[in-house]
Amino acid sequence: MRSPLAGRPAPSGLNRRQYLDQKSGRYYYFDPVKGAYFWENGQPRL
Repeated sequence: MRSPLAGRPAPSGLNRRQYLDQKSGRYYYFDPVKGAYFWENGQPRL
């Protein structure tokens, strides 16, 4: 049985806060190490 997180990028922190983009219906987070926002799947939020 595969983990539901298999194939997903490792988060920069386990306790990161996620925000909901209401227009797209997707969650994103801020990575303080990289100084950028990313979608929950790890892609940069542009």
